Amino acid sequence: MKTNKDIFVEKLQSFIAKKELLKFSLSSPKDKTSDLKKMIITAVELKKGYCLNFVYRHTTKDITKNFDVNEGMALIVNAIDADFNPDSAIEKNHYFYALNPNA
Repeated sequence: MKTNKDIFVEKLQSFIAKKELLKFSLSSPKDKTSDLKKMIITAVELKKGYCLNFVYRHTTKDITKNFDVNEGMALIVNAIDADFNPDSAIEKNHYFYALNPNA
């Protein structure tokens, strides 16, 4: 039986595979004292190809990094498992901004 997290990840992978993902965020850290407050993930087309742009929003700074799709997906799953409350990411799937609003 699939968990809510599995469904969330499959939906995200589907958006990415179809190049329909525009942006989504993870924003409810497990550790309220953590400096990392939010992750904003955006799909971008670079010279090296389709990538995921991560903005790590900390209390006093933002750090931006680009990752290939496979590495980016691994980082997202790890962030849901380790850093952010998974229910907030899964329940707030309206944070998916996709080209296909009916997906």
